[in-house]
Amino acid sequence: AKRALATLGPLAKRNSSAELANLLGSVYEENGQSLDAVGSFQRAAESEPLNEDYRFDYIWELLEHRSFEPACLVAEPAVQDFPSSMRMKLALGVAWFGLQRFREAQELFVATAKQFPDSDLPLYYVTLAPDTSGIDIPETKALLTAHRERFPRRFLPLYLLGRAELRDGDAKVAAELLQESIRLQPEHAQARYELGRAYAELRRFHEAIAQYEASVRLQPDLAEAWYHLYLAAHGSGDADRASRAEAMFRKLRQEPEKQDAVQSFVYNMRE
Repeated sequence: AKRALATLGPLAKRNSSAELANLLGSVYEENGQSLDAVGSFQRAAESEPLNEDYRFDYIWELLEHRSFEPACLVAEPAVQDFPSSMRMKLALGVAWFGLQRFREAQELFVATAKQFPDSDLPLYYVTLAPDTSGIDIPETKALLTAHRERFPRRFLPLYLLGRAELRDGDAKVAAELLQESIRLQPEHAQARYELGRAYAELRRFHEAIAQYEASVRLQPDLAEAWYHLYLAAHGSGDADRASRAEAMFRKLRQEPEKQDAVQSFVYNMRE
């Protein structure tokens, strides 16, 4: 990144093209110069306002650094300028979410899921947003069910629907959906963890333990899986396994906080 910056920096002073400014923004970000990155992305977006990529990169940079009010000011007109852009709508929703305008954000996530019925990504936002906001989205299950019927071999609708059923207290249905999702993506740590929770609700502790252990093998820093492994092992009378899981959970609790919902949304939007 430093070599790229040394090359592009002087070039940018002689050439004010939007393309170069946008590229320089990415190099600044990789080099840890976030303020310079924001300025460079802004120049690119303002130089070519009808370029969706430049506008989105500018908004994404603001969201990445939790500048929600500026991101909102840029994203609101962008949604009007690019009405067929799914990512612009999600970006605006994330900006609202970051400003704790939860209901507006969630309504936009639902509208986006309906506008783009072939895409998994808006469903991810619809399903996970209530975990942070505490505001339920009544349409969630209907959207997920319709998506599952439309794309029965896709992992995400099955996983998210299983997660929603578990949250609503139907562990049996949740387990069936999560089992099916894992058959499609056996190395998805979070799905393994959620299936473990469903088994634990059904008091199938040995099966829950197997899923929790698979989850932490795939993602060793998944603190909640270690905690529930401790609970399941304790409930099944396996004191040694429970003690090891509890120790690992306590160790992870002392480490820095994992990404929150907004960071997760931003990451997935970029992917």
